[in-house]
Amino acid sequence: MYLKIINLVNTYGQCDYKSLDMLKIVTGSAFYSADNTSCVLEYNDEFSPHDEVIEISNEEYESYRPKIKNTISLDERVSEVEKILNDMLLGGI
Repeated sequence: MYLKIINLVNTYGQCDYKSLDMLKIVTGSAFYSADNTSCVLEYNDEFSPHDEVIEISNEEYESYRPKIKNTISLDERVSEVEKILNDMLLGGI
């Protein structure tokens, strides 16, 4: 199934995937808006109802992808954060 999450970033600046199990998100399927307020993704299970998690059709998912395709993926974000932390904590080692 395909989902859209709105109000993705919480008050602490962290991504809040609401009631979703991160392990059930299809790897590489999440695309984030440039302002990080929303994302669309493919999910491998049922989910607990939540006002900010909306089931969308495959067509809707595909229509969002071109709009936000050029933003970086979650894996790329993690890699960038790791580099920044290494630079901060280890002096770039």
